[in-house]
Amino acid sequence: MKAKNVCPRLRHALVAAGAAVVMTAVPAHPAEAAYDVPSVEFGYRPLQFSEDGGRVTVIWHVENTGDRPVHDLVLTHRIKPELPVAAVAPPCARQASSIVCPVGDLEAGEHVGGTIVAKTPAGRPGSVEVSGYASWR
Repeated sequence: MKAKNVCPRLRHALVAAGAAVVMTAVPAHPAEAAYDVPSVEFGYRPLQFSEDGGRVTVIWHVENTGDRPVHDLVLTHRIKPELPVAAVAPPCARQASSIVCPVGDLEAGEHVGGTIVAKTPAGRPGSVEVSGYASWR
């Protein structure tokens, strides 16, 4: 985590490989503790694979668990190995090797979520991992 001048900008990373994951972003550095940092939980539900094995669905969610708004919230997701993305829920869009979701402002107690559907090659062995981070001001 980094603090920038007046407003801290937080990035919190996580990885999910078929298991539910929830993370809470809190200041990691003592200097950041002096700021009134909002509390945001960001995570993924267990990955859902289609019966034919041709698609994987990622369900993400983020909640402002703090007592004040979060501004300019952006989620960035990555799927490894890099797979063709078939669909994303608004406001998300594919950008290079990631999926970026400009959520915007999130009021205290508010939560949003969405899905990402990626194509998986038939008969391809191995695992699928999803990682991501949230940033806001």
